[in-house]
Amino acid sequence: MERQLKSIAYAFVANDIDVYIPDGESNCIVVTKLVCKDCGQYWHTSLSECYFCGTLNFYLYECNSCGKKYSLTSSSKSCDTDGCNGKLIKRCSNPECISRTNEEIQRATDEQGGVFDLNSSFNVSLNHCVTCGSKENYYKTYRIYSYRTEVEPNIEALREFANNNKLNSDEDVIIIKHLVDNVIHYGYIPYSKLDETTEITTTFSRFSDLVSELFPVNVPPNVTE
Repeated sequence: MERQLKSIAYAFVANDIDVYIPDGESNCIVVTKLVCKDCGQYWHTSLSECYFCGTLNFYLYECNSCGKKYSLTSSSKSCDTDGCNGKLIKRCSNPECISRTNEEIQRATDEQGGVFDLNSSFNVSLNHCVTCGSKENYYKTYRIYSYRTEVEPNIEALREFANNNKLNSDEDVIIIKHLVDNVIHYGYIPYSKLDETTEITTTFSRFSDLVSELFPVNVPPNVTE
């Protein structure tokens, strides 16, 4: 892999984007991110939610006797409140969850260390987007090619670059690195836009802004990220 493309790969990794090198290809990388189908927010595969109500795991212990909360870093597995000695379990934090309001269900979850105990049958991976609540996700993926220039980007030169590198898919994207007074400016153009575009502008001084363009998040009204 050439140095310019390698630097682009590292920049994507630094912005929490997964990067892969296609078999038998050295002129491009594949970048992908698991996102919500509805709003585009990153789908947090490392998070878990309550089986009963969907509340996120806040990673706290709770005494099953007095209700005192503890950080998971607590070395003790029993409550330190004087005269209590209750057992620390990982309950759902939603006070209206039936794992707290229904005695039979609460007893069943507590016996397994709480809803969020690693060995509990009620501990499930994230099933809802943390931003909009959607249940659908997908991998948004691009095949990335790097084009570096010290002069104003030229559409004809980019078309020739695309032809030489055999770009042919809507997922193929050219990342443009335009060096101006020793300062790098970034731009991009999808293969699908090459024939209809007559002018290229490189408007991003930060690579993270370019990533936000490729993986936009459309926050629904009345929802705060």
